[in-house]
Parts: sequence; C-alpha cells; structure tokens
Amino acid sequence: MIEVLAYVIAAGLTAVCCVIHYAAMRWLYRSPGLGRLPVGVLFFVGTMFVVHLFEIWIFGLAYYLMSGTVFGSVSAASFLDCIYFSASAYTTLGLGDIYPAGPIRAVTGTEGLVGLVLIAWTASFTFLHMQRFWDRDDDR
Repeated sequence: MIEVLAYVIAAGLTAVCCVIHYAAMRWLYRSPGLGRLPVGVLFFVGTMFVVHLFEIWIFGLAYYLMSGTVFGSVSAASFLDCIYFSASAYTTLGLGDIYPAGPIRAVTGTEGLVGLVLIAWTASFTFLHMQRFWDRDDDR
C-alpha cells in the first residue's frame, strides 16, 4: 500500500512540475519583446533555467519530507543533500553517492523521466523560438 502511495505522490509532483513548466513557457511566449530581440532568447533560457531549478527543489523538498518515514529514506537526508540528490535524478546524471531506499525510489524513477521530458521540452521550444528569430533575419 505504501508503494502505491509513493507512486501517487510521484504523479502529483509530476503534475505540479508540468503545470509550472507550461505556465512559465506560456508566459514567456506571450511576453512582449521576447521575439523581437536576440536578448529575448537569452531571457527565455535564463528564466527556464530558474524554472528547472525550482522543479528540482520541489522534488528535493519531497525527498526531505518523505525521508525517514514509512516511504524509506535517502542515504544522506539533510535538506541540501536532498536538493543535490534531486538535481542528480532530474538531470538523469545518477552519480550514486546518495541513493534512495524503500518506496521513495518510485519518486526518484519518476523524477528522472520528468526531468528528461521537461528539459527536452525547453530545448525544443528554445530551438523553435530561435528558428523564428533567424527566419526574420533572413527576410531582411
């Protein structure tokens, strides 16, 4: 039963991060001037970097709150260790110096997939935005 609850928590974290990501990209896309200047692309990339960090912190907070409970633990359970572990999982780097034990592993596996999808989403959106900008330059 605890394993199922861990997957429910992972699904909830996934939903929260996807909504945040979508909202940030939509806001940036509709921002006046974003598509008019080369600086707009840099602003987009910088802002999305901060959004990714925020999403890493969301998962890191979940690890911190879940660790040491019926969900299992993260081997080094200080708050900053959980953030570091989250960054490792989100980027699918998986260093292995900090590792989960117990049902909390469901969240870790899900975070890797979430990070992969959201990073790819940001990269593809950035490419499309830059392509639009470059197409305007070619028209001149």
